[in-house]
Order: sequence, then C-alpha cells, then structure tokens
Amino acid sequence: MLCESPELRCTRVALQDQLWSDREQAQGATSLRQALSEIRRSLGDYRDVLRADNRMVALDRGGVTIDIDDHAKVAAAIGRGLIYLDGIGVKDPEFEDWLRDRRLAHEDVAPAETPVFKVSKTVVVDARKPPLPILHLSALSDGGFAMFAEHVLHAVGKGVAEAGAVDVRFGFDAEPSDLFYLLEVGERALGEGTALHVRLRVMPGGSVCWQKSEVMTASDTANAGATLSRLINQCIDGTISAFGGMRPFGRLPPNDPAVTESAAVLHRMWSSVGSNPGALILELQESYDRYGRGIDLAWQAFIWCFVVGERRDSPQAKFDARRLITQAIELEPGNSLVLALASHIYGFVLREFEVALDLAERSIRLDRNNILGWAFLGVARVNVGQHEKGYQAAAYARRIAGEGPARDFVDGIVALTACMASRFDEAIKMGETINARRPVFAPPLRYLIASYLLAEDYERAHLTVHRLRELEPDFETRLLADPEYPVEPLRRSGLIDVRKVPLLT
Repeated sequence: MLCESPELRCTRVALQDQLWSDREQAQGATSLRQALSEIRRSLGDYRDVLRADNRMVALDRGGVTIDIDDHAKVAAAIGRGLIYLDGIGVKDPEFEDWLRDRRLAHEDVAPAETPVFKVSKTVVVDARKPPLPILHLSALSDGGFAMFAEHVLHAVGKGVAEAGAVDVRFGFDAEPSDLFYLLEVGERALGEGTALHVRLRVMPGGSVCWQKSEVMTASDTANAGATLSRLINQCIDGTISAFGGMRPFGRLPPNDPAVTESAAVLHRMWSSVGSNPGALILELQESYDRYGRGIDLAWQAFIWCFVVGERRDSPQAKFDARRLITQAIELEPGNSLVLALASHIYGFVLREFEVALDLAERSIRLDRNNILGWAFLGVARVNVGQHEKGYQAAAYARRIAGEGPARDFVDGIVALTACMASRFDEAIKMGETINARRPVFAPPLRYLIASYLLAEDYERAHLTVHRLRELEPDFETRLLADPEYPVEPLRRSGLIDVRKVPLLT
C-alpha cells in the first residue's frame, strides 16, 4: 500500500482504516504497530527503508525500487495471467475494495504507455496549445528525513495535477532562467511537535505568491490527520488560484508563468455558483481540446448539476452529463477528483444512487484529502438512507476544506446532510449563513425551509418561502414532494409529509 501511494507514505489512521476497519481504534493501532515491527524484522539489513513516527508511515524513496512503476512490465505480467498481489489473505472489506480497485487500475495499463496524467492516444490535442504552467516541488528540513514535508509536497502535487492541466515535477532541476512555480515545504522540530511552512514562489526571482504555516503537536494525534489534510487543501487551492490568474493572499507578480483556462474557469464557477453555464462549459471544452484531460470533461458534466439545481435544465442535461462523465472516467480512471464529480453527477442528475455511493467511496480510497470526495460521499450516503453517516462525511469535508473557493458549496452539503440527520439547529445555522453569502443561490433555501418545517418553526419557514419565491416565483411547499423538484434526498427520506405541514402562502 505504501508502494502504491504516489508519495510512498500514508498516515497511520489511513492504514488502520483500510486494514483493520472492523476493529476499535486502539486495537487497530496495536495491530499496525505489530505489523510494522514484523516488516522491519523481515527486511533485515534494509529495515531502515521503512520509516514511521506517531502519525505517518513511509518508505525511503532513495532506498527502494517499485516494479509497478514500469508500465510495460506490468502489462506484460498481466498478459501472462499473473494477478496483482495474488495470495493476499487480508479479509478486511475496506482492503478488499482497495485491492479490487488497484487490480482494475493495473489491468487498464497499456504496454509501454506513458505515466499518469498523460493524454490518451484516442485524443487529438491541439498542436498550438500554450505551454503548461510548470510546478516544481521541493522539500526542506533542518536535518533528517522530512516526513511531513514530503507527504504535504506530494499530496499537493497530486491534488493540483488532478484538478487541471499542469506540469508537476518532483525535485528541483530547472535552469536558472526558466519561468515556473516553485512549491517549497519546510519542516523543523518545534518542542514536542513539528512546524511546517509552505510557500509558492514564481521563478526566476523568487517572488512569493502565498505562504502558509501549521504546527503539528505530538499531543494532538486525534486531530493530526484532519489538520494535515486542511493544510494540503489550502495549498492546493492557493496553487490553483495562482494558475488561474488570482492571488489568494494578494496580487500576482508581474512575471507570472502561463495561466490555464481550467483554473480560471473553476474560480468563476465557484464564485458565481454556476451562473452562465454555457460560457463556462465552452471554455472547459477549449481546455480539453488543447490538453485532452478527462478532468476538463468532468468539470463540464459537473456544471450541469448547477443547471439542474437551479431548475434551468434542458432535455439534453442528462444526456450530456452522462456522456461527459463517462468519457472523463475512461480517460482518467485513477483520478480521485474525476470520481468524486462523477459521484455527484450519478446521484444528483442521473439518480443512480448505488453507483454514486460506489464512486464516492472509490474517490476517497484514492485520496483521503479530497474535499469533494468526502462531501459527495455524504450526499451519496444520505440518498441510500445512511443519514448520520452521510452527515459525518460531509462535516469532515468541511473540516478539511479551509476557506477555499468550494467552501460555500461544501457548507450547503453540510446543511443538507444535517437536515437529513435531524440536526436541525446546525442545518438552520449553516443554511442562513450560506444564504447571507450567496443570496441568489436557490438550493440552500429549499433545505432551509425543510429544516424550519421539521423544527416546527413555521413563522421562519414562511419568511424563507418568500425569499425563495424571489428566485422561484412558482415555489409552494407541495413542490417538496414533486419528483421533478431537485430535493431528492429530502423526498427519499420521508421526513416531510407535505399533506401535514401548514400551507405557507
């Protein structure tokens, strides 16, 4: 599992969740310690290639060679009938799901094919495409193996590369005159904890686009995973914002490298909650035509969710959404962000709820830092009746999201799942906050009305109906039971019987 992770490292919590998910946390931690001791013993003189502290487990990148990195050899082995990790006797359901996904992924590898994030041979790419922004990754430490810095660095690189067209390069091998971004993660001991400092610079010259710091304390192991994920996501958001021509913490330097269309479109999509979808889709299609990335198709399909949610859907919505997301998955089956977006499309637009749940779970198994993966896992669980588990997943997404551009959207999902989990106070608080920030976005108001009705606060429900009617003049509470009205989780839950609630005029 360490060899399969791009950064050759995992958190202890992630390993426990996938290998001993049916045990209590303390039992899982004990089992992991025993397993690590046995592995180190079996390595003999090479035991030091396996490194671990109280939060992370990692392989020394310079001390191991990974045979599955050679795509031609993998394809040849599968062609001879060999099965990846054949004979593994671990029966944990989470591990079995992970193993099945990895076997499918390796079976999809073509002989001598290029690495992850390259363009499929079936895609015709515009030869006039502008140069991609280049992102170099560099870890710094005050001595020793920079475990946290390496983990953050590779997780950010993976997240940025999955989100759009960018040339991510691990290591620092650029010419002094080259124009590129440099992401640096510094790590140093600080008392009983570890201090991390991340900054994005534009080279040459070294002007700083943004910087972030975080302190990991040894005493706060329960929150360590979420703290690290939040830092990673803040760095992903900041880097993508820079690629889109925005500065999350100031203005762009004058010698800014190439800006990608998809990054700029994503910024406008989140800030406008999907308004003017035609223009957004057209620009994403232009990015796809240039670079052939499946994620640009997935974002196009996702924009149809805004169209459906705002009741502006045309007859082609379902057809186009399915076509786009199917092609996106074919191009990038191992992209956790593509799978997360696919989950929402299958649940919200296509209403294939079991498929949506499976896609969300796969997304999280590929990347546990994926904000949208956790958020859409919450929606998918709610749609199959797992209301409290759905809320917990969505709440975790909010916990690791920071203040990125998707924050209001994630807050809306938390409000939805809180309503379904009968956490009406939280649903109301969240819904009112979102409405204050995005007053022309209708979907949160629908669940805010439902939350007030379920809390039997009919006066505020009545006032909220009037707010929604400014956006949807035809709204009446009876629409909450209409199969065509976009509140499917609420309808499937059976929480509201519209025949028994007061008529709100």
